[in-house]
Amino acid sequence: MARYGGVHQAISGARTLDVTGHRSAYEFQWEFMEEAEWAWLEALHLRAVPGPFALLNPLKRNRLSVQASTLVQAQPRGAGVYVPTFTPSLNRDWPASVPIPGRSLKFPGHSAGFSAIVRYDETRYTPVRVGEQITCSVYLRADVAQLTNIVIDYIDRDGVQVGTAPWLSPTLGTAWQRYSTTFTVPAGVAAVRMAFVIPNGSGPFSMAAPQVEAGPSATAWQPGGGAPIVLLDQLATATPLFPLTDCSLTLLEA
Repeated sequence: MARYGGVHQAISGARTLDVTGHRSAYEFQWEFMEEAEWAWLEALHLRAVPGPFALLNPLKRNRLSVQASTLVQAQPRGAGVYVPTFTPSLNRDWPASVPIPGRSLKFPGHSAGFSAIVRYDETRYTPVRVGEQITCSVYLRADVAQLTNIVIDYIDRDGVQVGTAPWLSPTLGTAWQRYSTTFTVPAGVAAVRMAFVIPNGSGPFSMAAPQVEAGPSATAWQPGGGAPIVLLDQLATATPLFPLTDCSLTLLEA
């Protein structure tokens, strides 16, 4: 994973590090591929199969973006937490059961008369595969016990919402607790979007350590990045044994 930004040095010798983002590159190599196997890679490289393309990284569990998993607020089309009706704040309150330290996001209370929505990766949907079990989890704590709703939107390959998983409606307590919901991805669904619907007149509450992962139950939290959107950069080929093909593929995180 490469850091982007710059290092600036003052006359005194003091240094300042600017970080504009982190991006990864992925390299794959195959030998003696048959024509049917090679044809798929060629079609992707030539954009005969249009993107965007997502890489399900088996080395990372959390398929949320890094920004969403670390509760960075975002604009509607950016990666992160989209909060259209609140002005939340980051604080150091953090679940003791999560060994990796972080910051939680605290939401102020709102008056009766309207419900509010909070979404992770608003239009940068979390890719899934039909038939796999997906578990969505998050730590929540309220200043005063209150009801909330955890919603999983189903998104098709064209980016259109085509339904939702059964809602989870827990009553939040004043201590940190992890809430999770598990579902099987139905046919026609290519991605999901995790969200909260906060009922009318709710009080302040905090969230931390969200995660979307494959499997029947929630596992230990880790920062996101398990399903990056990637660009097909280079596809080098050779044919040492005709008609079989050797190739190497380079993917760049978008």
